[in-house]
Amino acid sequence: TRLSGTIPPLPVTLKSFSLLGSGVLGNLNEFKEGQARLTELWLAGNQFEGTIPLNMAARMDCSVTAPCWLHLEGNPELEGSMPPGLCTRYLANENKQDQFVSLGGDAAQCDGSCCTCVGLECGNFEEFPVFAPPPPPSTSSPAPAPGLPPGQLCFSGATLVETKDRGLLRMDQLQLGDLVLTDAETYEPIYSFGHYDINAVNKAEFLQISTEQSLGSLELTPNHFVFKEGNQAVPASSLSVGDKVVMASGDSDAIVSIRTVTRKGVFAPYTYSGTIITNGIKSSSFATVQDNARYVTLGTNGIQVPITYHQLGLIFESPHRLYCRLLWLVVGRTTTTTTTTESYNNEGMSVWVEQPLQLYEWLLQQSPIVSGSLFVGTAGVLGVVNVVEWMLLYPGLVLAVVVVVASRRFSSKRV
Repeated sequence: TRLSGTIPPLPVTLKSFSLLGSGVLGNLNEFKEGQARLTELWLAGNQFEGTIPLNMAARMDCSVTAPCWLHLEGNPELEGSMPPGLCTRYLANENKQDQFVSLGGDAAQCDGSCCTCVGLECGNFEEFPVFAPPPPPSTSSPAPAPGLPPGQLCFSGATLVETKDRGLLRMDQLQLGDLVLTDAETYEPIYSFGHYDINAVNKAEFLQISTEQSLGSLELTPNHFVFKEGNQAVPASSLSVGDKVVMASGDSDAIVSIRTVTRKGVFAPYTYSGTIITNGIKSSSFATVQDNARYVTLGTNGIQVPITYHQLGLIFESPHRLYCRLLWLVVGRTTTTTTTTESYNNEGMSVWVEQPLQLYEWLLQQSPIVSGSLFVGTAGVLGVVNVVEWMLLYPGLVLAVVVVVASRRFSSKRV
């Protein structure tokens, strides 16, 4: 593995540290200034430079039950010889007065010193790795990428979801029509999947988020939205340990750990409310398509619009959502009838999502005037669709409003 940077501060309690063949740069000053006392230190096959600290021997904590090993071979940029203190301790071991039993380095450090082995003779490598020099730092700022790869907007297949009829299921076991928990004691059908990568085509990096009350760890891509305390939809990448997220009960719980994992298979179930309870944590069906952005930003100059990507997802999904509602009014909510209405590309992305996403990515690259005009126009059209959807959901309320308005007009005409 090629790692970047140098050795970080090591904890005082650490006894063994191994970093073999990683091409790590920098110097060994951590062992000059740090507080750790080690019994084993394996640093062969890297790119350390400078000299070995004179007090390196003081950083080695040897005993009869824990003898010491130190290997620095395969670092061609290291200069000078082994510090006298190391040789003193090794020679003391030969006289059975210490337990420093193995000391390895390159010819430059071992010439005339007390090394037990030199270079490849130490047996840590058949041949030392050769690393290309690191690329020079870029002098220009990269243009922001408005769109993200297909695997950047979803949950992993291992994420857990509570269903009304089939109990607790993994994300990759869900089907269209499943009633899933979306809020406290509220179940809604999955009317679509933005991503349904059942063949595990996409390999993606997920954040693994745990709280004290969560059911295991929630796994989702960094740009997917989670509901933070106060019911705020935010990208998962903006969360830190200690932040509180909304749970299935409606209460908040603090995050106790966040780590990164890589898995194959990405999934994004869509519900009518745009929310879903995942591993006990309230999440959104949607994600940002601008890296780590909570709010929509239009145009090449970056004009922020007071609409979150969770809200934008609900607006853009209006025609699709309305179509599914009307279809289910006709044929009923069953998994067998609805699966025939969904199509996915080779990467598992819904065609309902793929084309609008491409159009939106193009829109983000236009000037503020063009992008703003098209955004407002599109939002207006989709707003009408939302009204129609609302009327379909609450026909009794709509009828009551019509009756009240009509009666007032009739009364005004009589007066």
